Amino acid sequence: MPPRSKWIGGVDGRTPLADGARTILEARLAPIHPLLTLAHKRHEEDIEYVHQLRVAVRRAEAAMRAFRPCCREKRWKRLSKRLKTIRRAAGGARETDVLGAKLADRIAGADEADRPLLEYALQQTRQERRNAQQDLNEVAERYLKKKLQRAIGKLLDRIDAPARDRLDLRSNGAPPPRSDDLTLLDLALVRLSQGLGAVKEAAAADPGVFENLHALRIESKGLRYAMEIFASCFDDRFRKELYPDFKVLQDHLGEINDAHEMALRFDRYADELTPASDGNPDAELAAGLHRLADAGRADRDRLRAEFLAWWEEFRTNGVLRRIEDYVELPMAPA
Repeated sequence: MPPRSKWIGGVDGRTPLADGARTILEARLAPIHPLLTLAHKRHEEDIEYVHQLRVAVRRAEAAMRAFRPCCREKRWKRLSKRLKTIRRAAGGARETDVLGAKLADRIAGADEADRPLLEYALQQTRQERRNAQQDLNEVAERYLKKKLQRAIGKLLDRIDAPARDRLDLRSNGAPPPRSDDLTLLDLALVRLSQGLGAVKEAAAADPGVFENLHALRIESKGLRYAMEIFASCFDDRFRKELYPDFKVLQDHLGEINDAHEMALRFDRYADELTPASDGNPDAELAAGLHRLADAGRADRDRLRAEFLAWWEEFRTNGVLRRIEDYVELPMAPA
């Protein structure tokens, strides 16, 4: 099946909140069941099925978090738990797919010293991929027997406009709306403000520490998904000018994370060899893998330096400030 659009039609800033919540949740949850089926039964045909499943679940979880006040709590928790289980299973498979592809590319251009090391790492990665698929298959077999569809149906069956105090709405100088008059724009202002605050807090931490960059990656991804959900509440510039900058931000941070994860795996594969003594083949292989891990960390640090230079330009251009302007002075469609 072709990937669904990240943009959601049929709603705008004036849409009543309950109607908007139902439309968006239904759009985000609909692809999960068919993609889980494809990732379970036809993953050997195309590894993109697992990738599409993982992305679809992440977008569904973002919508679930955004519209939690509109849902019945028990139904929300039940479905959220299942989505989390699917995401983790798909994540393990996708991560090994990405690493395996990178290793295969490196093998093609490797010298005689590195090629056997990379081939060993690829062999280990492929075994991890088979194990990850078993985990994904178990999750699919458990949830495809109506459990997932039933949980989705029950959640969508009762979507209501919440009381104002559950949203902590900002009035932006306008009279506070009554509970039954809440619109999608009301919630958009809250969620984008929260996401922007989380990104700014993560960005204030020392970017020289990898864990801080990872936190920035997570928070910026959350804001990006919120922008996709609520883009229809604002004018076209929001989607065409601001959103692409966050895509580039994610690409930069994703490359840094991939280099970091590659280095960690080289070290782990080396440690798992546990050579009994120096001079045996395993000891030489382990030493070579640790050398590749050191090179991977150097690559990660180079990418981080490139990102920090780009990040200064990103901040200078005022992208975060422009998103803040939308939150403070919303421009709903005419």
